[in-house]
Amino acid sequence: MLGVGGLYVLGSIPAGPLREILDGCENLVEDRELLPYEVGDFLLIVEGDSMIGDGIYPGDKVLLRPNVSVKEGEIAAVHVGEEYFASLKHVHFGASRSVIKLRASNPSYEDIVVAAREVRVAGVYRGLVRST
Repeated sequence: MLGVGGLYVLGSIPAGPLREILDGCENLVEDRELLPYEVGDFLLIVEGDSMIGDGIYPGDKVLLRPNVSVKEGEIAAVHVGEEYFASLKHVHFGASRSVIKLRASNPSYEDIVVAAREVRVAGVYRGLVRST
């Protein structure tokens, strides 16, 4: 969500195994700290190390764009199942598009394979903000 002079951090996203997330605005990141964004974009704080191969580290704030289609291999914040377990992963579609493979960029993590009907994309990765 666009704030006055910045973006709201809406919570955190696991970069590891699927787990439950809780929404809640933590703070506002000021414009001077940001990369270009569009109305509706939002930030989530990364927890875990499954995306370190893409240079996404714990504590980074990932910029996510909702309401766009995720393309093959793109990084996205996804909800899985009715419990809305979530994770930040590369999204890969099966040949019939009935199965989705969620892949980490850290080889320590196994792929998560789920039925496509169980996956909802919260936002597609568009960049990150790293606090120093």
